Amino acid sequence: MIDRSARLWPQLSGIWTVAPQGGLAHLLVGTAAGVREAKMPANSPLLGATHWRLSPDGRRIATDPDRGLWVASSNGTHGTFLPAAMPRGCDMAQYQWLRSGAGLAYLQLCEVVGSPPAIRFTLYDQPLTGGAPQQIARLTSQDWWAIDIGGAYRCILCGY
Repeated sequence: MIDRSARLWPQLSGIWTVAPQGGLAHLLVGTAAGVREAKMPANSPLLGATHWRLSPDGRRIATDPDRGLWVASSNGTHGTFLPAAMPRGCDMAQYQWLRSGAGLAYLQLCEVVGSPPAIRFTLYDQPLTGGAPQQIARLTSQDWWAIDIGGAYRCILCGY
């Protein structure tokens, strides 16, 4: 069963950049008030986000707010929200930049009611152009790790 009452990861309240040798930090995404209060304003691109990923060329950053992906330049400007297909009872479990940097892949998990309970995994490619996400693979399994998109697609039970 997918537990929606508590997230597996703490929510992001801000993403900061600082030089390797130290110095002043610069807030890329979020608000200083949100960082202090550990909560985000309703219009924040980080609302519900738990992770961030830098694009392969280091020019863009992506976060995973509720029901989509937020992509901006690596300095936090020019942000765009890309909504993800999330029917009721489903959650985004993983996301990763495509190697080309032209989009992101994300994995949708949906609870399948039955005995024994199972999970339906659907893998999507989301182009940065804002077009509709393309379904790549769909699989139903009891194995929570049947599809892992860590650094590249890896689907144990669907052959790639």
